[in-house]
Amino acid sequence: MVCCVLYKFSGGRWSILLGAIALFVIYGESNKKDVKTTNEVSNDQTSKTTLDQSFKKQVKSKPITKSTESPIYAIDFTSTSFTPTTTSQIPRAIKSRAKRSPKLFKASKPIQSLNADPTLTKSTINLLDSQVYIFYTTLTGSSYRVAKTLLEKLESLPNLKRTPKMMSLDDDVDDLEEFFLKTPKLEENSQEVKSIYLLVLPSYETDSPIDYFLEHLRETYQDFRVDKYPLSSLVGFAVLGLGDSESWDGEKFCYQAKLVDRWMGKLGGRRLFPVGEVCMKYEGEPRANEWIQNFAGLMADDEPFYLDENIDDSDKEDGSDGKEDDADTLVDVEDMGDIIRKTDNIGFSSELETKKMVAKDSPTFKTLTKQGYTIVGSHSGVKICRWTKSALRGRGSCYKFAFYGIKSHLCMETTPSLACSNKCVFCWRHGTNPVAKSKWRWELDPPEKVMEGALQGHYQKIKQMRGVPGIQMDRFQEAFQVRHCALSLVGEPIFYPHINEFVGMLHEKHISSFLVCNAQHPDNLAKLSKVTQLYVSIDAPTKTDLKKVDRPLNSDFWERLISCLDILRTTQSHQRTVFRLTLVKGFNMTDIESYADMVIRAQPSQIEVKGATFCGSSSGNGNPLTMQNIPFYDECKQFVISLTDELKSRGHCYDIAAEHAHSCCILIAHTKFKIDGKWHTHIDYPKFFELLESGEDFEDLDYVKETPVWAVWGSDEAGFNPDDTKFDRKAEKMKNRLEREKLSEEAQSA
Repeated sequence: MVCCVLYKFSGGRWSILLGAIALFVIYGESNKKDVKTTNEVSNDQTSKTTLDQSFKKQVKSKPITKSTESPIYAIDFTSTSFTPTTTSQIPRAIKSRAKRSPKLFKASKPIQSLNADPTLTKSTINLLDSQVYIFYTTLTGSSYRVAKTLLEKLESLPNLKRTPKMMSLDDDVDDLEEFFLKTPKLEENSQEVKSIYLLVLPSYETDSPIDYFLEHLRETYQDFRVDKYPLSSLVGFAVLGLGDSESWDGEKFCYQAKLVDRWMGKLGGRRLFPVGEVCMKYEGEPRANEWIQNFAGLMADDEPFYLDENIDDSDKEDGSDGKEDDADTLVDVEDMGDIIRKTDNIGFSSELETKKMVAKDSPTFKTLTKQGYTIVGSHSGVKICRWTKSALRGRGSCYKFAFYGIKSHLCMETTPSLACSNKCVFCWRHGTNPVAKSKWRWELDPPEKVMEGALQGHYQKIKQMRGVPGIQMDRFQEAFQVRHCALSLVGEPIFYPHINEFVGMLHEKHISSFLVCNAQHPDNLAKLSKVTQLYVSIDAPTKTDLKKVDRPLNSDFWERLISCLDILRTTQSHQRTVFRLTLVKGFNMTDIESYADMVIRAQPSQIEVKGATFCGSSSGNGNPLTMQNIPFYDECKQFVISLTDELKSRGHCYDIAAEHAHSCCILIAHTKFKIDGKWHTHIDYPKFFELLESGEDFEDLDYVKETPVWAVWGSDEAGFNPDDTKFDRKAEKMKNRLEREKLSEEAQSA
């Protein structure tokens, strides 16, 4: 506009000059804006650093009070750096963020080769250089013999560098973790020697040591704290299963061996040979020898073999195809417990199902029935005692009559649990009964069913005695009113979860209760209610001897026994308690001092010392007992005298009270039972029930009765009731033979 006015009045000369000046000014202003923009950016960064340093100094120099405003930080969580910005620097107008969907974290399965088949692989380790372990477990001896054959076959291999080791899972392996969580670490010439595991396993329908072995393998696999593949350091393993295809066909045939084979693979073991399945009833040891020959051929063969490198391939058994059910679903943490439980139980429902301790169609049922047992329900049993038969014929009662006043023909011998946690060398059953550790794992019968079945089975067996020569009618009729119950027989009665209810039912019927336990269940012992007499078996004075005699299943067997001794002295001190010592020559008849230590620790009312009874040998079951291990009565007497003298020398009041020479049994009692110079070891049974029903507290001395003269230690009768008639089987046989010979001579002379 100015240029136009000047141009009109000046004729254009001054307008040109003024236009040039305007262009110059505009150009200069443009440069200043660029410089200012650059400086502002630089000053902004410097300001941030200065403010940060200033803030840190303020924090160090001045404590923050309530009136002090805390700086608010704007943090970018997507950035890897953190730069605080004060409130004054945050723009007031903040743009709203776009909505963010939750981030999904999905586990992806490892990429597997499309070819899942095992590949032909030659092992880099010579199998003959490995240390071979042969594990077995046995109840009847078959597995032991097969394992022995396998050992001998491998020892005969010419190039085998190391002698194979044969180990019983029951007796030789104290802790399963030593071999099946950790593997043996062997070195030779600074080189590691790897191991091969061979397992010879029978299958039983009852709980056996194999069940605890399986439980260990399963728990190891499910324990997130340990290595997922602890057996991957082995060269490999192989399992030979033995079973009965007639009694247990289909999936039940050798099922425990197949489960071990499966779990060993899941724990990282490499399967060197297919699991063997041998029917010992029809195929027998020849079929087992065939498997052994084939495996020995594998050991000696240097040719490559198929080696399955897919360590944990059994996860496919749940029927899944590997596809994710819902890839876009976010799993809530609260639902993860259900998912884990479902995952753990996939494919294992058959393993975890509750089963009967002794099923009616099982070989164990047949074996126990053949031995004279009446199986009550699924886990109890009753059996008529030989002393009951003897008492019915007037030929004498057992030592309990001499010591405590129990008439044998009025006594029922039963157990609510046929399972035992020991496999004692002197056991009558030679390990044919079920075994158990510390948990009840079977179907559970109510105490009413056990009581009814036991009485019914006992009376049925008494009826069967009516045709036996010599039965006294008065005693036969009395026998149908049970007055005493010996809870011993076989197994572990205290292991029955309803033992207190069962004992209560006995007392309601005025049936006395004599309960025997093996000092392996301290928790059950502490909870036991009042019984007439409580026995605790003390079969050895030291840990080493106890393991050799009782062959316990629990690895902490000694600690359990010590706990039971303390419970007798404290929690169960109100009971009438008895130590039961079964003497086995060559096993537990030494170390009198240690026996005395146990007596002093538990303070029992009385101590029964009995020589073991020989019931036949069972070397195939690892039972070395022979007649040489059965002590004579004089040896038992000497043991009792030595133990009593040891206790007296330490100031403890125990003395020999009674004896029953016929049973090779002697009773030591606390001298408090010697009242006015006479022993009172017998029990006043009516007084016991009177005290029990009164609801008042009472102890062992409150229901005692005088011991008859014929039962006292040193008497001429030596514990035999003079009202009965002694029966010498050998003398009777000799008498009958002489009579037959006399009749034969008379016939010839005629």
